Amino acid sequence: MNILVTGSTGFVGQHITRELIKKEHKVYAGVRTKRDVSNTDTEEIIVDLENLSNFENTLKSLSIDCIFHLAAQGSVPSSWNAPSDTISRNILGTTKLMEITSKVSSGIKFVSVGSGEEYGLAAKYNQSLNEDIPCSPQNPYAISKYTVGLLGAKLAEKNNFNFVHLRSFNHYGPGQGLGYVVSDFCNQICQIENNNIPPIIKVGNIQAERDFQYIDDIIQKYVKVIESELPNGVYNVASNNAISIKYILDKLISYSKVPIEIEIDKSKFRPLDIKSFKGENKKLNGMIQYENLHQTNIEEGLLSTLNWWRERVGK
Repeated sequence: MNILVTGSTGFVGQHITRELIKKEHKVYAGVRTKRDVSNTDTEEIIVDLENLSNFENTLKSLSIDCIFHLAAQGSVPSSWNAPSDTISRNILGTTKLMEITSKVSSGIKFVSVGSGEEYGLAAKYNQSLNEDIPCSPQNPYAISKYTVGLLGAKLAEKNNFNFVHLRSFNHYGPGQGLGYVVSDFCNQICQIENNNIPPIIKVGNIQAERDFQYIDDIIQKYVKVIESELPNGVYNVASNNAISIKYILDKLISYSKVPIEIEIDKSKFRPLDIKSFKGENKKLNGMIQYENLHQTNIEEGLLSTLNWWRERVGK
């Protein structure tokens, strides 16, 4: 298949690009600006969600089978700091991208990567979240992703193209930057091991439970989504298992080379923090032969992520 991956330089984008190349797909790497790179396995394509004036001509020159759309403002805190930018890129930019795609060819499959955050307050009243539960997003990022799912469904219905919207729950692993709980903990532990900061980790509500998936596992599912014929619709990408932040932190500290104290900082508590956030995965798993995919246990994934950070902080 010929696949365009937008947001190809991000955490998930880099992982899925490598995996698709391994599987001998032709991958076009969507980037905001061209880079000086020697990787000849991909061809870079400019996909700037705030300026798509040349994208239609570019897309016409290619024979794309699937657009896997990752490019976005992907941070909840950043979405509060710049809500209008989040709406502009995530909703307006993505809608324009879908418009152009359907205009060029109705045969292009469009996979939009959303977020479990779209469910929002629904998690307060539902032990496990499935695709039929009404969403109640609570931040600009979540609202933008939810809106894209709604718009994409209507555009696909009107213009007759295949639109798949993935609600992906928390994922972690080597290569993820700061601003995410596992990466932040790993970085702090490595800084402590290198005597760069005091041996104390300040935390907020670590009793909260979230649905975590290791990056390799989620990439397997994404590849299956691209390669499979899925009906238009919304699909959770989830583990159907909630793990407490406390368990993750305790496990990571158990791998530390030095003693570390945990200090509760009430200023880090979120006013709308929901105790448990877990996604059902029956709908997607039933369509992608999930039983044949490798599943990484949380301990293995955390240690792999911590060791990745050790290599970088120790340099």
